[in-house]
Amino acid sequence: MKGLLVAIVLGSLLALPLVPRFGQDPTYHDFADQRELLGVPHFWNVVSNLLLVVVGATGLARLRRTGVAPDAAITDPRERPAWAALFIGCLLTGLGSSWYHLDPHNGSLMWDRLLLGVTSVSVGLIVLQERLSLVWVHRLFWPAVGFALASVPWWSITESYGRGDLRPYGWCLAVPCVVVVIGAFLPPRYTGGGALWAAIGLYAAARGAEVLDDQIMALPLLWSGHTWKHLLAGAAVWVFVRWLSHRRPLPGPIPFEPRETLKRDLFGVIERGVASVGGEEIPAVRRHLARAPFLLRPVARLLARREARALERLHDVERVPHLLARQHAFHLRTWIDGEPINRAQPTDPAFYAGARRLLRKIHRAGVTHNDTHKGPNWLVTPDGHPALLDFQLATRHQRRSRWFRLCALEDIRHLLKHKRRYRPDALTSREKAILAKRSWPARWWRRTGKPVYRWFTRRVLRWRDDEGRGMLD
Repeated sequence: MKGLLVAIVLGSLLALPLVPRFGQDPTYHDFADQRELLGVPHFWNVVSNLLLVVVGATGLARLRRTGVAPDAAITDPRERPAWAALFIGCLLTGLGSSWYHLDPHNGSLMWDRLLLGVTSVSVGLIVLQERLSLVWVHRLFWPAVGFALASVPWWSITESYGRGDLRPYGWCLAVPCVVVVIGAFLPPRYTGGGALWAAIGLYAAARGAEVLDDQIMALPLLWSGHTWKHLLAGAAVWVFVRWLSHRRPLPGPIPFEPRETLKRDLFGVIERGVASVGGEEIPAVRRHLARAPFLLRPVARLLARREARALERLHDVERVPHLLARQHAFHLRTWIDGEPINRAQPTDPAFYAGARRLLRKIHRAGVTHNDTHKGPNWLVTPDGHPALLDFQLATRHQRRSRWFRLCALEDIRHLLKHKRRYRPDALTSREKAILAKRSWPARWWRRTGKPVYRWFTRRVLRWRDDEGRGMLD
């Protein structure tokens, strides 16, 4: 992936002279929203740029307050120039775009675009310095910014001679977008890497709104597509402001020696081994996401992130795995010794009472498991106590809403199904009533999704289950 990034940046730059020259479309200045308000022509296209000004100024203020420290949002002073270029470029682009929209023509368009290229390039530099090489980005910072600044006067001069050349400026807009998308798949050095995907989505929406300027203007959305472009672009930069405010450096990898492969499927590999934590070797399980197929890695990371966040909230709960490390390519958690419930087949009512208490602690922490029906997720420990694994589908709840209560009840109902299977005579009347009443999501899933899911996973994928203890029949 890193080699691909380097090849795209250098290859596209070297191939730029081979691209046919193209100039500015004369109809570009004919925007859908021509309304004048309070004496200001094209009022909404002008005023919407103020968001870029505010976001840029806020970003600069945040950057100034952000110190450089091993545990801070910036751990190396060489990272600061790219962030400063982003926020300065955003602020000045907002001012230049407002000036342009007062009287749209090629002369004023230069001031709109002059810092926009710098803003775009700086986003690419931020991603490259975090996920590729800070040393090389620091060395190439001024050449990259200089190229972006020169691309707009170059277009303006060539346009005045009737041979407009937008190729360098187009490169400054297009290639950083590709860099950000590919860079989002690379291992980060800071927390909050999901912000990149939010920014990608907002920027893509902004470009789409620009293309559909007239069509959006015809809808009852108050503003034209171009106005929405300004607002969405400002929101994309605001994502970077928030990211800078809240991110922290990720800890270094914990040494892990794999001993056994427990599970292998489309979402990666789960290995059992020994981790060295604080000079002590402890049994651990590693979920290796980098071994998932490339196209499924975003899904694998989404599931792993859900599990990691749930385990972080459950760090005080016993008999659930404890998260040791959370990296881009893998997650490391503690190993819990035990036998899956479908093999141990416990008949002691105390086991199920303990499982109810365990679920109660999990629910008190604001987490629902959502997968307690699966036998391998329940373990019977050597001392006969219950333990619960696999929180990939778990949900964190901020309050005890109706949806939370429904999910919590489903956790309990699926536990009781195990009790009904192995010790049916111990079911109370209340437990029988819970088993008899399925929730509407459970009814819907049983009738529609479950048959397809079971056929696909068991017949087509032949997934390993039971943490790798055998192939499904």
